[in-house]
Amino acid sequence: RIAPPQGTRFDDVAVLVVDDTASSTSVEALNKALASTPATWLLLVSREVNEAQRDAVLYVLSGAARSDDDVVFADEAGTNPHSPILKSPAVGPHTLLSYDVVGRPALLRADTLRRVGGFSLDAGRAYEHDVYLRLSEAGGTFHHVPIVLPAGRSAAQPAASRLAGQTARVVRAALGRRGW
Repeated sequence: RIAPPQGTRFDDVAVLVVDDTASSTSVEALNKALASTPATWLLLVSREVNEAQRDAVLYVLSGAARSDDDVVFADEAGTNPHSPILKSPAVGPHTLLSYDVVGRPALLRADTLRRVGGFSLDAGRAYEHDVYLRLSEAGGTFHHVPIVLPAGRSAAQPAASRLAGQTARVVRAALGRRGW
């Protein structure tokens, strides 16, 4: 179990709690928070994540963040505690076209996220995958931290069949932007 030292502060990170069941209102709220935050980093977490878990994630990811990173992400505990979601140490452009290899937990640099236009309402529930694709296209630096952390996907996150169409749409858009 990872826990930050008592009194650890995370003033440079805006924690945005996401309702994984309400895509358009969540995306609008995320963009509003992005526009108004003075923080360097954003951390998206499910509403099911408790404060101790969130603090542990913040401690590890913010401690691993380098000055040139745009996204800092870790492996996920997942919904089955005996089967974590282990991720590739590199985010290849072709792999990212196949699936959202970044997922959560992830810190996103606010300035870079603003530069690529924030979160897209058109992406539906695939808004995170879409933003990672656009960050990759913009030359964003992805940094994997090889540790399993909580604060990943919520158990309430839509089933793959409901997300598949929206994911296909954001991947088609990415292919179009690339002229493929």
